[in-house]
Amino acid sequence: MMSEDKPRFDPLRLDTVAFLLLLAVLPLVSLGATRDVEALWVLGLVLLVVGSLIPLVTEFGMREDEEEGDEDREASTDEEEPAEEETNDE
Repeated sequence: MMSEDKPRFDPLRLDTVAFLLLLAVLPLVSLGATRDVEALWVLGLVLLVVGSLIPLVTEFGMREDEEEGDEDREASTDEEEPAEEETNDE
């Protein structure tokens, strides 16, 4: 079973994959354009799009998951702790 504290995907690994994809873009597009191999530069453009979207998805997608988890934790702690009443003896 997976722990609730651990994310399903490690954001650092996903960002590393995105970086490696973006590193591969320039040589692929360059080789495809200079040697008239359409498949290479199209692959380079696809890798550019995918490599650019991965950090966005990890940032905003995982942030929403964490916020939902925080709301669940706050709701459970609010129910467990009774509110303290203040009494003023004047």
